[in-house]
Amino acid sequence: MITSLNLLMFVHLLSLRFDALSSVLLDLALSLIELEAIVTIYNCHVGDQSAHVDIVKSHWNFLFCVMESIDSFDTGTWQALSLFYLYYSSADVLEGLSIHFRAKWLIAIDSPFKHLGHIILHIEVQMGSFRKKLLLHTCYLSTYQFIIFCHNEKRAVEEGADFIETDILASKDGVLICFHDVTLDDTTDISEHKQFANRKRTYEVQGENTTGWFIVDFTLKELKLLRVKQRYKFRDQQYNGKFSIITFEEYISIALDAPRVVGIYPEIKNPVFINQRVKWSNGKRFEDKFVETLMKYGYKGSYMSKDWLKQPVFIQSFAPTSLIYISNMTDSPKIFLIDDVTIPTQDTNQVSPYPVSYWEITSDSYLEFIKEYVIGIGPWKDTVVPVADNYLLTPTDLVSKAHAHDLQVHPYTYRNENSFLHFNFHEDPYAEYDYWINKIGVDGLFTDFTGSFHNFQEWTSPLSPVDDGSASKLLHRIALLISSKGKI
Repeated sequence: MITSLNLLMFVHLLSLRFDALSSVLLDLALSLIELEAIVTIYNCHVGDQSAHVDIVKSHWNFLFCVMESIDSFDTGTWQALSLFYLYYSSADVLEGLSIHFRAKWLIAIDSPFKHLGHIILHIEVQMGSFRKKLLLHTCYLSTYQFIIFCHNEKRAVEEGADFIETDILASKDGVLICFHDVTLDDTTDISEHKQFANRKRTYEVQGENTTGWFIVDFTLKELKLLRVKQRYKFRDQQYNGKFSIITFEEYISIALDAPRVVGIYPEIKNPVFINQRVKWSNGKRFEDKFVETLMKYGYKGSYMSKDWLKQPVFIQSFAPTSLIYISNMTDSPKIFLIDDVTIPTQDTNQVSPYPVSYWEITSDSYLEFIKEYVIGIGPWKDTVVPVADNYLLTPTDLVSKAHAHDLQVHPYTYRNENSFLHFNFHEDPYAEYDYWINKIGVDGLFTDFTGSFHNFQEWTSPLSPVDDGSASKLLHRIALLISSKGKI
């Protein structure tokens, strides 16, 4: 049986003497590669990877040599070939975001494989396994109601989240845990535990006195006695009292145990306060323990590197000094969070030259400074587009300014309930997503409703029809083969 490898070898030899002949055979070889690719993609989707991955690996090096040596291959052609073979030449790349991302790349570079890119997307949709995984084109992150139920993180994965987000704090005995507030009052049943009645304290947090049951006054064992509950009364209350607070490591395991590549997006939360109240051995800081935990589980590598693509992570914080501090420990991508215009950064009690006001940290000079340590900013969305009387006002230049400094923009937090949707969107969350992605031009966003945003992405996915209709015809032929034989 003639394969693309056999034919490419032949073309390679002929190209040394017969350029015209080789170009004809090259077209045939490319057609065979398309067919082999579709067969491989399908079989890998249904689990039969070994028989095809080994074959592809065996001739990948030769293929690359051929592409570099045949003059008639233009840059777009061999780049398309290399990208395509790369994305199904190893099992780990086949999973998660890569298939869709690379298919879209084939289309974007306008190569001879543009047609194949459309076919890949058609097949993925037909098989019910389509995922829009254009990382940081329109990535979506699950904050899931600001309460870290183990259930909700798993649900976010099931609903298609590219990343699951959480806030990281520390217990009295130095264990890193997932929780949004520094106090336990609003989202746990702490008030029902009489043995902890005398643990209420008043501490200064970000320049203001706060009274409550603070996480830093409880050991992990004590925290595990508590059960979490929903903050908002208008949201589903059925899970109240069923789940405990989870640790940073337990959260990581949810991502690592997922059936596809799922990234994590943890926040170094209130680091100034945590470092004041929790002490670790050998003079280590909260940030040290945070990075150590990530590295323990294999999270490493710069943005879009091979290591990062296997286990994607973004590290976020409102405290620029923490992000600067950890830059010497990890090259994982970092996001600088920005709060409301009236709230100073979490470096309020730090010394100059670090700024404290919203206007300082969004200035051109500061963005130019901080981009040496972060790849993007995460502003509260109402600072990007101000609001008055629940109507949007004229957008600020924050997104364009950040992009001018090569910084991505990941605003927070998008919610479906009418009480959170501005009147401009007429109680339609899809209208809000469309506005922020296509008009404002953000690179990613945080949502409490992963399933909703995932459905929006599928609904609006640009699956452009191929002009000659051959993609649909080919898909039909493949469907007939599948229905008759069960597997190609």
